[in-house]
Amino acid sequence: MKHFIKENKGLAIYSFFIVFATYGIKLFNNTYAIDTMHLMTNYRGYLKHWVSIGRPGLVALKLLTYNYVNVYFLNLLAIIFFAIATILLCYYVDLSTKQIYNKKYLYIIPSIFPTSQLFSEQFYFVLQNFEFSLGICLVILSLIAIYHIPNKIFKLFGFLLLTFTLTMYQSFFVFACTLVLFKILMTLYFAQLNDLKISFKDYAFKIGHFILLAISSLVLSQLMAMLAKKVLNVESSYLDNMILWGKRPLIDSINDIKDYAKELFFPPVGDTFFTPLFLICVLLLVIVLINMSYLKRKNVFFIFITLLGILITPLMFTILGGKRPAIRGEVPNFPAVLALLLIFIMIYWGYNFVLKHLLVGIVILFTFIQVRETTNLEYSEYLTAEEDLRTAEMITNNIYSMEIENPESYKLLMYGNRSPRNVSNIKGETNGVSLFEFMPNSVHTSLNTLLYMKTFGLNFNDPTPEDFEKHKALQAEMNVWPSKDSIRVVDDCIVVNLSK
Repeated sequence: MKHFIKENKGLAIYSFFIVFATYGIKLFNNTYAIDTMHLMTNYRGYLKHWVSIGRPGLVALKLLTYNYVNVYFLNLLAIIFFAIATILLCYYVDLSTKQIYNKKYLYIIPSIFPTSQLFSEQFYFVLQNFEFSLGICLVILSLIAIYHIPNKIFKLFGFLLLTFTLTMYQSFFVFACTLVLFKILMTLYFAQLNDLKISFKDYAFKIGHFILLAISSLVLSQLMAMLAKKVLNVESSYLDNMILWGKRPLIDSINDIKDYAKELFFPPVGDTFFTPLFLICVLLLVIVLINMSYLKRKNVFFIFITLLGILITPLMFTILGGKRPAIRGEVPNFPAVLALLLIFIMIYWGYNFVLKHLLVGIVILFTFIQVRETTNLEYSEYLTAEEDLRTAEMITNNIYSMEIENPESYKLLMYGNRSPRNVSNIKGETNGVSLFEFMPNSVHTSLNTLLYMKTFGLNFNDPTPEDFEKHKALQAEMNVWPSKDSIRVVDDCIVVNLSK
């Protein structure tokens, strides 16, 4: 690794630069996620929640910053380790090629991988970002130990480390599968370059080893998660709504898979998170395979099967769950798929002057698009957080201006919700969504907002569902905040009407 960095100083500098340029705004704002308030106000309880959804590894890493909720410092750590993860991915690719190639092709990885808009959805969860970035590093290091260090002790350590990472985020499993398949792909390709035919037995052994590694690490990680739940006496809640096969009409699940596949391959013009780059990669791969077949190269069928496996990984959660997955579940895998496929295509066509420069143009174009869109998403989230803070302050000021005696002794009820008004708002699944509209009903919106306000020292008592039922008729009579008569005091409750 030290030798790799020494030979590729420009690559390392570029990786840090593009990561800081894309996510640097996080170093200068106090954006709060939906989970931030829970960690600030109920740290132990929220860690148990993570255990209940199968993430004891994430809880274990939280011990590194236990009960520490300084979003500025944690964002700095997240960005640094995300840049390190990008460099590690370059190193893994370099190890997987096994042959001399143009090292400049590695610049594709920091250009395409960390700049993806999809990461903005994951990085919305401010107090998980450091662990997420560190987790990516650990996945790559585990596979380097398994596949590129001959020492058996290191291989065992790599396997255990990989197993541990799967108890952090389930998306790491798909990411690891993609990295292993890429190594197999490069082995097949360089055997082809050397006019060596890989037998079916040899290929089956490679795939069998991959499947055995995937299944054994996944099973062991689930056993570790179950043990953590047992020891901490926590009930499992992860699979409640994750797998919908058999819980709704079959045609609905099939349609979800079809629609999501269509979104990946043919994203609508102006789509927030997906670009035509995936489709471009597929078309270029088809041309590569046709060219290989025309030239009667060896191992073409095995290369096709391996590429198919890589292309299917972004659909894995959709197929397993029978529903459209959360966008953040696609990271870090989907951006890695794009970067790795472009690396393979570039290595294959690198000898062709025209095609090589066409690919360089494609990479530059989509790097610009991704950086632009991701920075816009991060700026949108920053302004939305600022707007939420101003809204909370204005509501509190309105209440105190009513000259209520000891207003903090009252329960605060908020009916309806309030969407962001700022002109730069871009809504994703979580990114750009106001804390005043995040929850499905008024009860949860109020409780969520009260938690948020308490982190700034704005304290009111929590309402009950019965309070909301008792006073819900007032909503029709009241104006919408911030208009006059949008806040009323009734008994021991302060009622705020956010929308009709």
